[in-house]
Amino acid sequence: MAEKDIKPPTEDWSEKQNGQPDDFIPKDAQPLCPNCLKPCDPLTNYCPNCSSNEVINPFASYMPIESIRFGYGFFGKAWYKIWYDKQTPTWLRLVCLITTVLVAPILFIAGMPLVVGRMIPQPNIRRVTVAVLYLLAIGLLLLLVLL
Repeated sequence: MAEKDIKPPTEDWSEKQNGQPDDFIPKDAQPLCPNCLKPCDPLTNYCPNCSSNEVINPFASYMPIESIRFGYGFFGKAWYKIWYDKQTPTWLRLVCLITTVLVAPILFIAGMPLVVGRMIPQPNIRRVTVAVLYLLAIGLLLLLVLL
């Protein structure tokens, strides 16, 4: 089929029958927290009512500082289930405790070279430092596994 044969649509695809765009949001609309379902300020990243780690603003998970809470919030949830949630079964508390105790040090050891590497402005020295720190981290992890 040639491009000349393609006809443009008769109506604008971005508008509904009543004349409003498909993505029309009323001015008084507020997002709801996915955890407690209470309305939140559209400019906040996380719910101030329940302190949930679920994002209100969809861009919060991509922001450098805000993504830490989004990416590693499961440790806070696991810690809450271990110590404070009385309805959590004992087997789930043990799973959360074992996971937290085993995974948190690995994340710390694996992430430390990146944190230290960002502090070094020269690219060549940064690469060498990060490589050496990763070798030390791998050695430390192997030492922890073998003991």
